[in-house]
Amino acid sequence: MTSTTVQSDPSAPPLSWRSREVQLIVLVALGLRLLWGVLIPCIPSSDCVAYDTFAQNLVNHGTFGFHPDEPSAFWAPGTSFIIAAMYKIFGIAFFPVVVLNIILGSLSVYLTIRLADTLLSRTPALVAGAILALWPVHIQLTSVLSSELPFTTFLVGGTLAWVTMREKPVIRALLTGVLFAFAVYIRATAILIPPILAGLEFLFMPRRARTFVTALGLGLLMAAIIAPWTYRNYTLYHDLVPISANNGTNFWMGNNPGTNGNYQEPPVFPDLNQAQIDRELMRRATDYIKQEPGAFVKRTTTKFILQHGPQTIGVVWNKDALRPRIGEMGMKLLKGLSTAYWFAAIAGAIVGIVMLVREVGLLKTVTNPILVIWVYFALLHAIYVIQDRYIIPATPLVACLAGVSIGVLFDRWRERRTYNRDKAIAA
Repeated sequence: MTSTTVQSDPSAPPLSWRSREVQLIVLVALGLRLLWGVLIPCIPSSDCVAYDTFAQNLVNHGTFGFHPDEPSAFWAPGTSFIIAAMYKIFGIAFFPVVVLNIILGSLSVYLTIRLADTLLSRTPALVAGAILALWPVHIQLTSVLSSELPFTTFLVGGTLAWVTMREKPVIRALLTGVLFAFAVYIRATAILIPPILAGLEFLFMPRRARTFVTALGLGLLMAAIIAPWTYRNYTLYHDLVPISANNGTNFWMGNNPGTNGNYQEPPVFPDLNQAQIDRELMRRATDYIKQEPGAFVKRTTTKFILQHGPQTIGVVWNKDALRPRIGEMGMKLLKGLSTAYWFAAIAGAIVGIVMLVREVGLLKTVTNPILVIWVYFALLHAIYVIQDRYIIPATPLVACLAGVSIGVLFDRWRERRTYNRDKAIAA
């Protein structure tokens, strides 16, 4: 195995849009998403109905919530802001949102290639891009009103900005701060990614003072961007709610005597506002964990594994559009394909991790941001509540690690073919 297979070569020019391989992969991603968007209409269901409702209330009444006269902060507002902006520009219609999803899905493929090229090397990067371009759930989400595609794009974009702009600290702080602030507006779970990235760099890279100042700058910028919404929530509840009042609720769902680890309808407290309810549910969940700490560890471990279970949300959220076209059997087959692809990617990623450990050592492997962010999302939701949709933002990172194992096999095949050809010529 050559070291450049899994470890970036500083002397090699980075992959960019000028590369024909990159262009081909992104165009394939664009074509598949465009085809899905044309063939499968957007018919909202489940959470997608909520995003549509929030967006319409924002456009028509200037209120974020299920009802025009009842502002809320239970859900993070970012996805609804994006959809509302599309409604405001193009009118209340789903097609412009689908077009945006096509763009975001294709852009995330390009950003993933760049990220893997920076933190791994060229071959794993191209393979990772191809894996993500063909990933069923990412294609299926094209016709869905959801947070997954914009959040994933901002997450990968922010991470890429941080790892590639170390020599431009001002631009780095500005771009990373803006991208992660937008990501936090979509899902508050992104709030810890910047300090994790900065902490890894502070521990293992030189010029720590500059890292600290840059991280401080991007943190202040994120706070400034998030502050207006936090102030809005304070005026609503007279309580500190930075983004959404569902942290304690989600924690309770995964940590109460009747939990199965998944979504659970929370209890009703008629005399409390949503911020107070959230704090009360956090208290109950914390008390339950204190009573049975061993059960919490066991439950979290189980949820960590289950979080990587069948990946069918793309089919489920498209059920009303898919069922008349492919029937129940077709939906089962599509769910099976989506899950099989996901399991194959995880298997490839695990092999890729082993190869990385052999090539660069355990410390460099476990502190690579690609692996760290995947583990972060999996562990965070294992502690809280799990659904197959929650791990989707980590799929580009899984693709990167799977790109290592497949890339090694490809390079070995290519080297063997070259050797046999040279041998035949010499003979």
